[in-house]
Amino acid sequence: MLMLLAALSPLLVGAMLLTASPAQGVGSAPPTPSPIIASTDAALAGADDARPIQAQLTIGRLADKPETIDLADYCPPDNAIEAASGEQVVFCYRMRNDSNILFTRHTIVDDIFQIILENAYFPVSPTLTVQFVVPITASVTRTNAMTWTAYADNGDSASAFDQATLFVPTVELTATVGATPGACADANRLDLSAAGEATFCFRVHNPTPYPLIGHHAVDAQGNALAVPDDLVLAPGAIYTLTTSVMVTAPLRQQVTWTARTATRQLPVTATASASVRTPSIDVTLDMARAGADCRPGELTIVTGTSVLFCYTAFNDGSLPLKRHRVIDPAIELDYTFTQTLMPDAAVGIVVTRPITVATTSNVTWYATLTDGRVVSATTQGHIAIAPPGEIVAKLWLANAASGVPGVEVELIAPDNIRQKRITNDAGEARFTDLAPGLYHVQIVTPSLNAQLSLLSPATISANLTARGVISVTYALTGALPLRALHLPLISR
Repeated sequence: MLMLLAALSPLLVGAMLLTASPAQGVGSAPPTPSPIIASTDAALAGADDARPIQAQLTIGRLADKPETIDLADYCPPDNAIEAASGEQVVFCYRMRNDSNILFTRHTIVDDIFQIILENAYFPVSPTLTVQFVVPITASVTRTNAMTWTAYADNGDSASAFDQATLFVPTVELTATVGATPGACADANRLDLSAAGEATFCFRVHNPTPYPLIGHHAVDAQGNALAVPDDLVLAPGAIYTLTTSVMVTAPLRQQVTWTARTATRQLPVTATASASVRTPSIDVTLDMARAGADCRPGELTIVTGTSVLFCYTAFNDGSLPLKRHRVIDPAIELDYTFTQTLMPDAAVGIVVTRPITVATTSNVTWYATLTDGRVVSATTQGHIAIAPPGEIVAKLWLANAASGVPGVEVELIAPDNIRQKRITNDAGEARFTDLAPGLYHVQIVTPSLNAQLSLLSPATISANLTARGVISVTYALTGALPLRALHLPLISR
């Protein structure tokens, strides 16, 4: 979508300063322009002498505007230009009154900008020409079609039309893959039942009206493809490049094609890819403390923590997989099960183990095809052991200098596991055996006595380190409830 820029100057006729009425229903239109009465004899290209009014829409690059000409006075000469994406361009809307009627109100509709001026008042006498400019930022190729309708005070009206095209050069690239050497297939994915040769076909198309030169093509690894140095791709032309490779594992071949226009040397780029599948499987291992959700990456715990091991296999190959075996020697896991795993589907198992020492899991997942062939994949996961830390929440009654007992405090761990404690007679709630990380301590406010009010935020964050001890203090105001006093019974 085009981005619309600066506002324009007001209309000046003789010694009178006129302002156009605000546009109605603008939608995505540019700011309401201020028309400029240009001259009494301006000629419009392609004018139709039979029409009471003549309209013209032209376009130009803002950089081509002479510095001595104000933007509001600048009307480019072309009805089609080439511009780079992000370059500033100017549309100029012009209307000449070829009738003997004084037109006082005007509506201008652009099929892209929609209504950009509606029933705006600025008188245009016979033989006069009025113009205004709209600067925008080029983004995509588009053709703007304008309708200018002028109205006289007696109700007469006249309309005129024109259009202008902004070409933002591009290049189109498509990729397909097949099993026939030297031939272009129609699909961008090929499924092989075993290792074999595949032919990738890349078609580059020039959709712009300017020839493209300076072509280069590289794959995702930075390897250059064989493209002729003198290749010139004419407007509308297609160039085809094929390459054959031996595929032994799933392969995605991605190519980036670059070129430039022969006119202004503007760069164009396109990327396309095609893939080949062979029988294959991919495995991942995520871990978490029991009670939390498994996540990728290294897990840090304190000794004795129960850990979830989440093993997931994804069939990224071409054939269904029937039987599975998962081996993780670090936790003495050797598990076999039967389940049909179709291409692009996943299956997982979850195992819980108490961990007391740093552990590195070297996982292998084996899967068997219908014909008995076996595919496998490996992955790794690591668990670190950290000395435990401690967080103590202290609730303090500010106006009595005493602890607040009986209040519920909740601790939220980095993995969102929650635990609660009740403050003791000293107003303390102690959380121990904590692994390093960012914790959130919060007061369970319904547990507060109605006569107590928090002066501190209800939730306080604490970044705990190994062996660290953090005190989190909450200040309260109010009165503690009276507590029953139990005296010993003395008999005489």
